[in-house]
Amino acid sequence: MTGMTNPWESPAGEQAKRTMFRLVAAADEGALSDFAKDVLAGHRAPRDLLKESWVLEESMGDIEAQIDRFSRLPESARAMSLDEAMASVSAGIVEINALDVDALEAELRPSPSPEPERDEDERGPLLNDAW
Repeated sequence: MTGMTNPWESPAGEQAKRTMFRLVAAADEGALSDFAKDVLAGHRAPRDLLKESWVLEESMGDIEAQIDRFSRLPESARAMSLDEAMASVSAGIVEINALDVDALEAELRPSPSPEPERDEDERGPLLNDAW
């Protein structure tokens, strides 16, 4: 197994994390979007997400099952899996950093709601409640 340096901690990885948080912030109006906005503003760190109970409750069973499956693999398979995973993560970071994040953000942002149509004739707005 090669040295275990975290590709997310490299400058390219940091840029990719920022890109992902920008896209999450633009795409949603929920708790995850609020969290992403806090990270981008510097009020929270990405790893703070692991402290959120709504994340842990939804994810913990899957995480524990994956850890258990990985732990049951023979040592040689674990080493190979880690090498493959590191290569996959590094390739993913390159792909994320190649995205046109400004264009994607613009697509994800909700468009402003159109103004409601008004009843008008050539003399101007009708006074519907005047009678």
